[in-house]
Amino acid sequence: MLQNNFLRGASAAVLLVLICIIGSAQEFRGSITGKVTDPNGAIIPGASVTIKNVDTNVQATANTNDEGSYEFRLLLPGKYTLAVTAQGFSATTREGIEIRVADKLTLDVSMQAAGVTGMVTVVSTPALETGSVSTGTSIERRQIAELPLTEGTAYQLATLAPGIAYTGNPLFTGPTSNGNLTAFRSNGGTGSNQITLDGSPNYAFDGGVGFSPPSDAVQEFKVQTNTFDAQDGYTASATVNVAVKSGTNDLHGSVWYFNRDRSRTANNFFSNRAGQGRPIRTYHRFGGVLSGPVRIPKVYNGRDKTFFLVSYERLKDNVAEPQLFTVPTQAMRNGDFSALIVDRTNVNASGNTIIFNPFSGTVSGSNVVRTSFGCPTSGAVPAACNIIPTSLFNPVAAALVKYYPLPNVSGIANGTQNNFFSNQIRHENYRAWLMRIDHRISAKQSIFGKYYHSFNPEDRQDWAGVVNNFPITQGFENRTNDGGNLDYTNTLSNTRILDVRVSFNRFAQERRPAALFDPAQLGFAAASLPAFRGYQYIPRIMIRNLDATRPIRSTLGATRSDWNMGRLRPFMMGSIQPTMTQIFGNHTMRFGYDLRILRENFTSNGYQGGQFFFDGTFTAPASNSSSTLRNAFGRDIAAFLLGIPTTGSGSNASQIDNPINYSVQNLYHGVFFQDDWRVSQKLTLNMGLRYELETGLTERYNRIMRGFDLTTPSPIEAAVRSAFTTAYNANPANFLVTPDQFHVLGGYIFADNNNRAVWNADKGNVQPRLGIAYQLTEKTVLRAGFGIFMAPYQIETPQQVGFSGTTPFVPSNDNGRTFVATLTNPFPSGVSNLQASPGSSLGLLTGIGNDVAASDAPIIAIDRKNSRFSRLVFGIQRELPGHFIVEANYVSAWGYDLAVSKNLNFVPRQFLADPRSATDLLTATTLDNAANTLLSATFTNPFRNLVPGGSPFNTNSTITRAQSTLVFPQFNNLWIQQYNGTNKYDALQVQAQQRFSKSLTMTTSYTYSRLREKTSYLNPSDAQLEDRISPADRPHRFTFAGVYELPVGRGLQFGKDMNRFLDLFIGGWQLNGTYEWQSGEPFLLTAANLFYAGDVTKLKSRLGQGDGQGGKYGIDRPAFDVAGFIALSSFSLRSVPTTLSNLRNQPYSVANLSITKNFKLGEKKRLQVRGEALNAFNHPYFGNGMGLNPGSSSTVTATFAPQASFGVVTTQRNNPRDIQLGVKFVF
Repeated sequence: MLQNNFLRGASAAVLLVLICIIGSAQEFRGSITGKVTDPNGAIIPGASVTIKNVDTNVQATANTNDEGSYEFRLLLPGKYTLAVTAQGFSATTREGIEIRVADKLTLDVSMQAAGVTGMVTVVSTPALETGSVSTGTSIERRQIAELPLTEGTAYQLATLAPGIAYTGNPLFTGPTSNGNLTAFRSNGGTGSNQITLDGSPNYAFDGGVGFSPPSDAVQEFKVQTNTFDAQDGYTASATVNVAVKSGTNDLHGSVWYFNRDRSRTANNFFSNRAGQGRPIRTYHRFGGVLSGPVRIPKVYNGRDKTFFLVSYERLKDNVAEPQLFTVPTQAMRNGDFSALIVDRTNVNASGNTIIFNPFSGTVSGSNVVRTSFGCPTSGAVPAACNIIPTSLFNPVAAALVKYYPLPNVSGIANGTQNNFFSNQIRHENYRAWLMRIDHRISAKQSIFGKYYHSFNPEDRQDWAGVVNNFPITQGFENRTNDGGNLDYTNTLSNTRILDVRVSFNRFAQERRPAALFDPAQLGFAAASLPAFRGYQYIPRIMIRNLDATRPIRSTLGATRSDWNMGRLRPFMMGSIQPTMTQIFGNHTMRFGYDLRILRENFTSNGYQGGQFFFDGTFTAPASNSSSTLRNAFGRDIAAFLLGIPTTGSGSNASQIDNPINYSVQNLYHGVFFQDDWRVSQKLTLNMGLRYELETGLTERYNRIMRGFDLTTPSPIEAAVRSAFTTAYNANPANFLVTPDQFHVLGGYIFADNNNRAVWNADKGNVQPRLGIAYQLTEKTVLRAGFGIFMAPYQIETPQQVGFSGTTPFVPSNDNGRTFVATLTNPFPSGVSNLQASPGSSLGLLTGIGNDVAASDAPIIAIDRKNSRFSRLVFGIQRELPGHFIVEANYVSAWGYDLAVSKNLNFVPRQFLADPRSATDLLTATTLDNAANTLLSATFTNPFRNLVPGGSPFNTNSTITRAQSTLVFPQFNNLWIQQYNGTNKYDALQVQAQQRFSKSLTMTTSYTYSRLREKTSYLNPSDAQLEDRISPADRPHRFTFAGVYELPVGRGLQFGKDMNRFLDLFIGGWQLNGTYEWQSGEPFLLTAANLFYAGDVTKLKSRLGQGDGQGGKYGIDRPAFDVAGFIALSSFSLRSVPTTLSNLRNQPYSVANLSITKNFKLGEKKRLQVRGEALNAFNHPYFGNGMGLNPGSSSTVTATFAPQASFGVVTTQRNNPRDIQLGVKFVF
């Protein structure tokens, strides 16, 4: 039903568009324009100009206008011949013209007077771009087919373009790596890149690539990083065009097979360090492409008229993703936490972590204090210190801990961290097929269409394997993609062309665990089991420090099933894109419209069996212990074994979920006008105006939030203020704010039938474009351009508080003095304890006591803005001898209206510690400790019994002073989205290409850039945004791609007359390769509230470099000098920037090289044998999962040794060298 409605809406839109006769699309086809003149340079009106596709014989004819101009648009990439005739002049022909993706060629023709022999001139394609202004790079068919692509998909070549900053994970470059194939930024732009296949949108969810055709099915590939044509939109970053081959009059095709195995694969860096041999490695990629004219014997002959292409590819890949994880040691499982004591001479040493007994709580003032397990309060550490009696272990935890594997490597921090190594084999079985049909209806009308399908079942991130006879971390993800498009072109007259393009695709993601599991066998209390409502999998257990080194998470359950029963997430996108072109004299005008309909559905039961978060809240010294003390490693594992989860917040909340379902939709409209005016034979102006409107996200049943009310008094304000006043009057000295300063305001706003959209569409997206191209000499072109670009939001995960309801886990109502729920009996009242999803019925009372949104998913403002970018380019393009094209461009871009996440619920600055001027740890920790003591004190909870059931605020007996100082004290963090962010990008981009030589094709580029941004607040209470180096800043980037046919062999420069037998061995050799190098990204220092005793700008990261002692920085020792760092609590102001140019990851460097032997088997057949070295120099690339939290001291301290994981990486982010062998037959 949903899909039928979608198609009906699309059909109606098509009719509307055709009536309007307006159109727009990202155009992948090329054009050629020029003037026809006589020998004296005078124009020749009325000349007949014919262009013919050499491979299909499809041709079009036009007459020059009164200005002597001709133009052919919407030409499929390929080779063409241009013929010109005019009365009184000899016929003239230009051959060897090659039109590439989105080319705009200018080719002037000079004719000779009648009586002079007609000329046939063989020329190469015009090398310079004289008719438009754009930057980027084109990858030709030969390079796509011959370069050593790691997984055979052309989209991975996008990062060869200048102006691109690669931000992805090099482990994933294949057709199944949908999101990672678009993991790059262009010229400082944010948001998704524009991804097209034959000009139509080609997306998966989250802006990833939808379908990747095999390389032999690709005609050409083009990345445009700057284009000042108003027809181009739907992105503020790069546009990636892939053109699929069309059939020709001759039967063409290829079949291929590529193989890798363990015997030719190098070992992972960390596998070698762990003493592990090379893991399983199998790789089989095979497929074929066939194209030609459609022929049905005795029925239909499609030569010169109807053509087809079909392709099929299969990829079976088993590859290791080695990583280090952290698991509880055998000693910890026996209750022995003595390994957390690093200095046994002084129990209060800053590096020691003492475990406190959660069941020993007593009241001290307004706090609950606890005693340790056998540790003194001062002096030396006895043997019995930090030993937890196993009799106190929770039975469910005792059962669950058996599903953690035991350590298998020595690890760090006395073997307590990074102590489990796993090769983590990823299994894929991808298959895809594609079919395309081109048909020439008449001399003026043509149509083409294609359909594609891909399916990839994946078994990934099974890091623990089978433990205790159960596949504890194994899960599956299936991705299925179906789609296609139709494109109809009609040359209405000599000066008018209509093109209409329609596309649709459905990309579905399905996740599930490998096996079911009955949680009853873990020993949950009979009272709580009914609350699981038939759930048949492991409840999610989140032990803070085992889960915090994301994306590496040492968490029980299958990552690939979301640590629950999984999900179903289909994404659909339809587009309608008509285009009208009108030629007036020297003006080529285009009118455009672009409609895109995006829809996403989602179904999951969430954490139906519960999510339980463990930190040191109840194993730290007291209820007012700072967050840094609560987060200390080991206290979380102890809390787990003792069965005392923490309530937590946000994504770390302990809770049980109701089902999560949504069906959201987003509409996009784009209209444009473009005028390409050839002022003279040297000067061309490109002038355009584009307008884009992205409507707000809607949900089919209005199960969605629509902003946040910041001013309306809550329904409970009077009652809560009364209770607060009573408590205040009893002891005013215990309060930081007075009753007149304490208010309960605001709450969630919900969509309804009158206001269905999450936000009101931004109507200010007017985008002027201007380009100037001036041909200074025959070999030199000067270009400049200016444009404004908008970044669409597309589909985002909606906020559904109230509709995807949860029941919080509440362990204690008195700060941990006593416990009302434990891991054994988390929901004592069973089903009756669960909160039904209230929808919008609670209004402003919805979600009280919890976080409002999150920093990476804030509440969207009703008056939302799209990010915009102004971009200016000056450049020169020069043709050098030997068909080398060199260009240099200066690019300046500035973004504004960028989205910023702001936490409105912060403790006022006057109550916070301000260690920013401190120069030593003693001063900083003293200030931090004092602020924590002040703000963690408690008083009687004024919300108790006044808020909806299920909220922790409804049952807790006290709240903290810090909570009372918040502007919205009924909530915790309150994240909203603002639109005051900016960034600034400046770059010199240089590129050289050789594309017309028979033996060499080459592309190389260098980019020198700087990207700064103001898109976040260093402290929540700051009034100004932090001015920082962008995490996407890569100052230097160099790329190279080349194919070189050795000039040795029969008919070549060396060995021209070589006999055929000798040529079989000596001739036909070819060298191919790609290389990328870029500066490392700045570390994102947001894992903790950092303080540094010194000048942090003087530090230097040496990650990956040798340490002079046989080890490496960042592996055997921290990547930078960690002395002087400490993590302070959230009650201290921060001064250390979140990024620093001097603290960066190692540079990214990869070379893929190959050697090919071609065997000619006739005029048009050849057999190709390949040997390819992927990551040829076996250069390990680190940085993923680096520890960037130094930890904190349990006491005020003058010296502090950061935790062992600080500044250390545990994962190689790229594959080790793979030697791939391949064979291909081309005909």
